[in-house]
Amino acid sequence: MNRIGNQRGQGRSKVLRLGWMAAGCATIVMICFTLGLFNWFPTIIYGGSMSPALRTGDVVIVSKVSANSIEIGDIVQFAAPGGDHLHRVVEINGAGRHRTFITQGDANINPDPEPVSSSQIKGRVLFNFPNMGWVAVGVRNLLFSPD
Repeated sequence: MNRIGNQRGQGRSKVLRLGWMAAGCATIVMICFTLGLFNWFPTIIYGGSMSPALRTGDVVIVSKVSANSIEIGDIVQFAAPGGDHLHRVVEINGAGRHRTFITQGDANINPDPEPVSSSQIKGRVLFNFPNMGWVAVGVRNLLFSPD
């Protein structure tokens, strides 16, 4: 009996160690993603301007790309007054460093009022993970909700 109990204990201990190692690796990968150490980084969708393609609570993976590789129809993340935005490119003007983009949220009737310059582009959306960011949305609403 004692030998069987010992074997079970060793098996549980091994599973526990593997679980902690997996959790540690996942944590390191998430920190690297968040810091932008890879060419991709996660972004949580907090608004509805890109609905139905992207909805509040979705997590998208954005890839750092050259502004010259962006095409009409791509969803891009760009720096704007008040914070970063994710909108679809609907028109491209100019070339090289002087390239500008007209963007528009899928749920918006009109394009954004200001063109986006190449230097404002942070990346292009590669993947969407629906509803994976609801915890972050809830925490943000809790911490920053107007009273």
